[in-house]
Amino acid sequence: MSDSPTITLAGIPLRFVPRGDDTTRGEWLGRDTARRVYVRIAGDERGPFPAYATTASAIVANLDEITRAIDRHVEALGPDGMILFGSRPAEGFRTAICGFGAGFTGVDAIAVMDPSNPELAMLSVVTGEPDGYVTYRVTLDRQVPIHIDAVFS
Repeated sequence: MSDSPTITLAGIPLRFVPRGDDTTRGEWLGRDTARRVYVRIAGDERGPFPAYATTASAIVANLDEITRAIDRHVEALGPDGMILFGSRPAEGFRTAICGFGAGFTGVDAIAVMDPSNPELAMLSVVTGEPDGYVTYRVTLDRQVPIHIDAVFS
């Protein structure tokens, strides 16, 4: 999609990708090459929606503190706490084996797409544990982790 509009947000080049029948609405996609993280932001052909762009910019700027907050969130669950699979809520992993707390591998993607709340974001997090085939999905509200679940990679 070479004729797609592009912009830069928080130093990250983004391009517009229309979604659905209304080609004026969609998402802005980009990759922060320094941090190796993908970014998705709700918007229209003119640019990301301002409140969503503000949230995404703040997350990018505060990513180190947010990863520490994720570690603290998991630690608060206790070593026998569970991180459940979103698709299989009766299954999951004990937090003690999930790879958090020792400076996990990192955030793979940031998505600010929730139509009802521009301050809600989903982060895809990779730790490599327990088996390398799991990604963790962390929900942030105003940059604070409020929920974490596991998804198959």
